[in-house]
Amino acid sequence: MPLDAPLVASTLDAALGLEERYRAEEREAESRVNSLNSQRGQAQARGSRARERAQGLRGAVDTLAAAADLPEAPDAEPYAEDVERAREVVSRIVAELKRNGVEAEQARTAAARTGRQLQHLAEERGYQRLGPRLTSRIADAGPLAEHVAALAGELELRLAPLRADIESAETDRRMVVGGLVKVVKDAFRDLSRIGEASRLPEDLGAWGGEPFVRVHFERPRAEDEWELRVGGVVEDWVNREQMPARSGLAMLRQALRQANTRRPAAGEPGSAFLVTLLKPDAILTTQRYAVEAMKFSEGQDLTTAILLYCAFVNQRVQRQGDPGGVTGALLLDNPIGKASLEQLIKLQQTVARKMGVQLIATTGVRDREAISHYPKVVGIRPVRSRDGRRKYLVANDDPMGDGLTAAELVARRPS
Repeated sequence: MPLDAPLVASTLDAALGLEERYRAEEREAESRVNSLNSQRGQAQARGSRARERAQGLRGAVDTLAAAADLPEAPDAEPYAEDVERAREVVSRIVAELKRNGVEAEQARTAAARTGRQLQHLAEERGYQRLGPRLTSRIADAGPLAEHVAALAGELELRLAPLRADIESAETDRRMVVGGLVKVVKDAFRDLSRIGEASRLPEDLGAWGGEPFVRVHFERPRAEDEWELRVGGVVEDWVNREQMPARSGLAMLRQALRQANTRRPAAGEPGSAFLVTLLKPDAILTTQRYAVEAMKFSEGQDLTTAILLYCAFVNQRVQRQGDPGGVTGALLLDNPIGKASLEQLIKLQQTVARKMGVQLIATTGVRDREAISHYPKVVGIRPVRSRDGRRKYLVANDDPMGDGLTAAELVARRPS
């Protein structure tokens, strides 16, 4: 309030004017006080908001420190930028922390999955041979995770000799598989030739020139398919706990079945190999029958066996490079008791003669008509030695009352 104004008026008019002046100055002062109070309230509000922001920043710092796994909040200089800029920085850092947290969780999940795989590996049958001491070490992945870096270093040192051992084993495996593939191919080649080797003589009517047996199968086309199919058989035998002695033939049979790519057609037997035969009968027909579906009489069964034997022996002679050579003799024990039908006996003899097999039949039957189907007959009887320890077969001069009928001179061609 101005102090140069008079405090006491000399007249009434002056007093009234002075009062009005004082009232105006009072109102002005009151207005200033209200303005100052308003400014103070605004300042207090700004201060409150500043304190709240400061507390928020402190909380963000504490959050960052906790997320960063710091023992305590780090000492830092006051942030020089404004609040909005600080919020942007905090948001970016929090987003990075969340992303890192997701990656950390994914890493923990992967570690747990690897641990379970390790447990399953320890439980596999093939690794049980290592013994419980080693398998128990990898059964629980928890302790291993704490020393994974050291264990990884040790494993790196072991990798070189292990790789060398694996490579050596793989080389041996390739040699075994390659050898077995060659044998399987040879077996398929023999099976494909059995039809030609069993081709019947032309003088057999409807059967003339027909193959007695046919084997249907299909071979892999690509070399890698051969190795894949046969290699699976080798793996199967290697993984067995024990390998029986003389198991080569069983392995070859399994490899043949595995390498056969043919699939049975509708209505065929379950085997991928289809073997069909001509059925020997009194009337020869060219209808073929699958082996599994054929029903034989005893005479048909014996005749089929003889014809198959002749075909196999003929194939062996052809494979040895001596077509038409001597194939040997087949000794039959009392075939007349099973196959007495003349047509079957003639069929046996015709096919055997064509394929170079000598049929020798033994029998105790004294039926002249049954024996008459055989071109040469020799009567024999057993004779015991004087000391009784040995037995001999002695030819009778008169087996059927007509004298010895089988005398014949045989000369072998010089080889």
